[in-house]
Formats: sequence, C-alpha cells, structure tokens
Amino acid sequence: MFCFFFRRLNDLDQIAPLVFEYSKNNNHKDVFYICTNNDLDFESNKIAKFLLKNGVKMGYLHNFLLKQHEIIFLDIIFRLKKIFYKHLGSFFGKIINKCYQTLNNKNLYIKFLEKNQISTLIFDYPSDFNHIIKTFITLKKDLKFKIIGIEHGILSYKNFTDYKKKETQYENCEYKDFDKIIVPNELSKKKLIYLGYDLKKISVAGCPRFTSVWNFVLRKKIFTNLNISVSQKKIKIVFMDHSSKYGVIEDNYLNLIKFINQQNHIDFKIKPNTSNQNNSAVSSKNIPEELISNNDSINLIDWSDIVICINSSIIFDAILNDKIFYYPKYFHKQEMEWDNDPCCIQFKREIDLFDNIQNLNREILFKLKKSINKKNILERNVFLGKKDDENFLKNYINQNLN
Repeated sequence: MFCFFFRRLNDLDQIAPLVFEYSKNNNHKDVFYICTNNDLDFESNKIAKFLLKNGVKMGYLHNFLLKQHEIIFLDIIFRLKKIFYKHLGSFFGKIINKCYQTLNNKNLYIKFLEKNQISTLIFDYPSDFNHIIKTFITLKKDLKFKIIGIEHGILSYKNFTDYKKKETQYENCEYKDFDKIIVPNELSKKKLIYLGYDLKKISVAGCPRFTSVWNFVLRKKIFTNLNISVSQKKIKIVFMDHSSKYGVIEDNYLNLIKFINQQNHIDFKIKPNTSNQNNSAVSSKNIPEELISNNDSINLIDWSDIVICINSSIIFDAILNDKIFYYPKYFHKQEMEWDNDPCCIQFKREIDLFDNIQNLNREILFKLKKSINKKNILERNVFLGKKDDENFLKNYINQNLN
C-alpha cells in the first residue's frame, strides 16, 4: 500500500489526482494522505473534503499513530488553536509541538507501517525535512519500504546557473535516501543533474495535476459552483501573484496594477501566492485590498477572460482551459519555458502591454484566442507523448509508483 504526505495546500493540490486515482483503484479504503505541517489548516479545503468523502484517510500524523483518547485531546488543542489563532495561537502551538515530541518514538511509526502494510511513502519534493520525514528515513533500511518524491508544480525557469548558488542546502541532504524523484519535464531533470542528483533516481513523467481527466474532476465534482465567464462589456483579468524572490521587478508589477485599476472597462482581481504570501508583492501592502481575491485559483481562472502570469505553474491550468495568457516578459530577466511560445501573448515593453489593455474589447479577445496554440507547451511539460485520456493517472501510477 502507498502512503501519501503533504505540507502545504498547493502541494495537496498537486498530488491529489494520484491519491484519488489510487484510492479509486483500491476500492476507496486504507489510503492515507497525511499532513506533515502542524500549522496548516486544510480541513476547509475543497479538494481535501472531496478526498475524505471518497474514502481517503486524511489527517495530521497523530491521527494515525496515537491511541483514541490521545487523538481526541490533540484534536481539541488543534481546534482551540484555530479558534483563538490571533491571541492564543502560539500558546496552543507550543502545546501541540510538545505533544508531538512524543511521536519521536520509532515504535509508533513501525506499528503504523506494519499494521497498514505500507510499502511506499510518497512525499512532495522538495520537502521540509522535519522530524517526521527524518524518522521515516531512519526506518527505511530495516522495514524495506520505498520513499518517492514528486516535484511540486512544473519548473519553468531555463537559467539553471542561479540554482547552484541558491540551493546548496540540497547537496548533502536526505534526498540521497529517496529511491526516486519524479519530475514533470526535461527541464527539471536537467536542473537536478546540474545540482548533483543521481541520474538513475530521476524519472520524467509529466504532470497529473494539469491533465484533462483531473481537470474534469476539479470542475465537475469539486468546484461545482463556478462563476463561469459570460459575454459582457467588462473584460475580466486575473493576475496570478507569485514569490518576489524569483527576481520579479516589483515597480513594474505595481505600475501595472495601478494602470489596470484605472481602466473602467476592466474587472480586475489579484490572486496571492498560496505557498508563501510573505514573499509576494501582495505582502508589500502597496496594493489596494479590494483587488486581492482569496477565492480558489480554479474559480478565478474560470471567471477570467485573461490571466496574467510571470512564473507560476498555475498558468498551466489556464492554458489547459483555453484562457488567454498574458506574459509581461519585461517584469524580470529570467528565461522561461513559455518565452516566445504561442501559448501566450508576450510583452517585452510596458507601453505595449498598457496600450493593449487600454484598447481591449470582445472582438480583440476573440482574435487573441484564435491566435493561441497550447499544444506544444502542454506536450513538453504535462503529457510527454502520453495520451491525455481517462487512463493517464492510472498509467502514471503503474509506470512510476509501483
């Protein structure tokens, strides 16, 4: 049996297609999806609710290792932390961390693994190597189970030379104890080789998150109350904010926000980066609060006519769903996977983007949509020669996880 792990909501989103497919193929029983981050509140997440409804066993580690009365006690502390987050959140957090020190008992892990006949542990990559992952790694040799990492998102940066300086923390880390790292594209494989990873442990397999079969589940079974875009006078634009640590020139960003907000024919929303809002332009407090939307990315993409994006893999959802992708190349000096690709409308100068937005109308949108070609970008990063059909997820599991 497989056991899956996640640490952030966008990691939950990425591995969810595989968890759902594996659970379905195992008659929806005894499939675990465990949160390794005690500070993450995932219970209200729609994808988590869907997986739970379909028999996946989700929870924090203590839900699966401790006795029932101990689980109830910790669950109460978790709920108190959520209720009194502003004033007493750190206090209850300390209690949780203290209780979790008892989970360092390897016998609890061994009992869980043997009782549920777990043969493979699947983590998002890169992972935070907290005591949970480190404890599992120490048991790997004796219990003879596999550990697999699945890369989050889709790497879209082509300039690897920056990575050696920024990611030295991975050179001597526990990834050597992983049996396999699964990445979506050749770009990721090149990066890992450049960083010194074992070529034999790298598998290039595409990205289940952005396939048609999972797209159907997302939009027909999970996010069923979508505000679908309909023809109207105002043009709807959503900006997918992302971490500023990747070299985005924030002044260019703020200039665009200000300009779009002044356009009466535009309805504009900004989606903050879900993984780390402290490193995004939204966190600068220079953006009007009324523009910031905390709706799920799925809702915002389906609402929009145009999606503006610089460096986030969520753009593949927009591309898959035939949205017009505006790429302001002048925002940064990075080399991207979609540079000069027909999947997007690329702007190398601020004045060109401003003129375009100022003159937008429905007729122009129709022409722009006809000019876009998504085939090559999806083939290189999502499908990799495989059929985008109902068997994609099943084949992915059989070929990469079994």
